[in-house]
Amino acid sequence: MSKTVFSGASEESDSIEIAEKRSAQFVMDSSAVSTLRLWLFSGLLLPLLGVAPLLYMQSRRLIGQQAFWYFPVSIALGVWLLCGTGSYRPASLNRGRVAVVLLWIGLATAAFGIYWYSPWVIHVASVVVLLAWSLAAFGGTAWTRVFAIGSLFMVTVPFPSGRDVQVSNWLQSISSWCCNGLLDVLGIPNIVEGDNMQIAESKFRVSVACAGLDSVFAFLAIGIAVIAIRRCSFLSGLITLLTIPFFAVFENILRLLVIAIGLVYFKADFSIGWLHAEVAVAVFLATVLSFWLAHKTIVAIFEPITRVTNRETEKSGLIDLYQKVTRWPVNVEGQLATGIGLSIWRPSWVSLSGPAAACLFFGAITFYSAMRITDNDALIVDIGEGKAALLPSDEAFPEQFGGLKKVDFRNITQPGMSTQGKYSRLWRFDDQGNKVFVSLDFPFPGWQPIWSLYQSNGWKILEIKPTEAPANSGPAWTAEEFKMQNQYGLYGYVWFAFFDENGIPINRKNDSEQLVRKNIFERLKNREMPVSQQTYQVQVFFESGKELSEVEAERNRKLFFAIFDQVRQQSQSALMKAK
Repeated sequence: MSKTVFSGASEESDSIEIAEKRSAQFVMDSSAVSTLRLWLFSGLLLPLLGVAPLLYMQSRRLIGQQAFWYFPVSIALGVWLLCGTGSYRPASLNRGRVAVVLLWIGLATAAFGIYWYSPWVIHVASVVVLLAWSLAAFGGTAWTRVFAIGSLFMVTVPFPSGRDVQVSNWLQSISSWCCNGLLDVLGIPNIVEGDNMQIAESKFRVSVACAGLDSVFAFLAIGIAVIAIRRCSFLSGLITLLTIPFFAVFENILRLLVIAIGLVYFKADFSIGWLHAEVAVAVFLATVLSFWLAHKTIVAIFEPITRVTNRETEKSGLIDLYQKVTRWPVNVEGQLATGIGLSIWRPSWVSLSGPAAACLFFGAITFYSAMRITDNDALIVDIGEGKAALLPSDEAFPEQFGGLKKVDFRNITQPGMSTQGKYSRLWRFDDQGNKVFVSLDFPFPGWQPIWSLYQSNGWKILEIKPTEAPANSGPAWTAEEFKMQNQYGLYGYVWFAFFDENGIPINRKNDSEQLVRKNIFERLKNREMPVSQQTYQVQVFFESGKELSEVEAERNRKLFFAIFDQVRQQSQSALMKAK
């Protein structure tokens, strides 16, 4: 009985090798060479040059987000894989047409991004343009591999409207819930309140303990890189990517368990400092190893199985169905679904002259606007350790202040760069059994909302409203007040306000002004000036077992303004000395 045995490894990899061997035998004529040169110039270099200023602004924003610090590595790896495909040659006719249409879509997206002066939209447009160029320039490479490599660029794009932060918070809440159950099984007492976890006498934030470069998006980049390098099949790659959230949660749980065991059994705090960094590296490496083993298992299961090809012995249609599913998009004969067309695509100036002219226009207008418009959203401010040390500290309040008794003081410094304030001074007071927290947080790039931080800690916001400052506080200004409640029925009240480096209170922009987005022409006409690059926030958090009456709430409002003036005046004096 004659039979043919196929390898259990990826048949798509074999097909790609066959295609690349054929591609190597292909001798490009002068027309093909000019096609590639034209496509490189008009399909990649000009578009990226046109959006370079706003793309640079987007990179500045990503540098300010610790979860996306991996993006240069992901981009460099994508470029390296593209350069190593070994099949730089014009694509088939239909694939070339798809690439041109995709290029036009990318340029239209870029035009929209420039009009609204949105670095995020420009980032998306750049990825689309790069994917379009790769699809036509590497005609001997399967479209699935081009897409896999292009995904290394896609994964550097943050989700719109801060959805990436919500995804991270959601995964961290799942991690804390799972860890809570595991600690209960281990007999370790713990309390979880939203983003806060208390073990023994220590209380820490889950988002801080689980923060770092090894975010779920970094794991996604690692997964895509593994798929692209190993050239696994489409089905195996898809299943591998679906396991990424599981391993992100798995890593967070491991971190929290190590912190809990360290606090209870070794009296060591692994939630901050160098110990935390060392634990994070060790847990990350262990998680990557687990992910690799899981990927190998998935490939072993979902790659094409060994089968007998003798027609007389082929009885099971399920085997054929399994073969087709696991080998897609490779066809039965082992050829790539994209194929190597006999009609080689040759772009013309007719199809690219319009986009090329648009790119030159984009480049001119974005360069001009970048010189005249300040990118306030990308500002990351830092006043330095020396200047920060001059700001009010423990001695800012006496032991008794307005009926409050000072209980504790903490000086907090966030690691790395932060757009949410790097330094914090935290005073804890007692008000007849109720907890009162006062904090000075700095520096900020202008006015910032803070109620989302309390929402991530398990509080439900009930009401948000402005409150007028007393008449003796100088020019009219307003602070913000919001009421909330947690799962235990406790009520929380927060008052907060900002002042600039000259000690002047800053008002919140009204909702209509916040919702209206200015296009590039309006920004150029108004010549936007930068906001104050150093703002300082004072907030008072009052916790009570019952809802406050209006008389009690008014008393706390007056107390907040007294605290705000106390901290603002001392900060103003310190900042004047630092100039």
